[in-house]
Amino acid sequence: MHHGNPRSASSKSAVAVLRLFAEFAAIILANREKLSGHRPVYRMIDDSELALTIQAAG
Repeated sequence: MHHGNPRSASSKSAVAVLRLFAEFAAIILANREKLSGHRPVYRMIDDSELALTIQAAG
């Protein structure tokens, strides 16, 4: 009897969550300056890390 790969369902769920997150992130990034009145601030922490600060809408 074949039960399938149990990780397959969780992998599909993880992909769905990542796609949803990407969709929301795109909406936030597209409207960030209009909503907050501030441009995002990008700051290099070191050679491998970048910090992004997005002001909250006021």
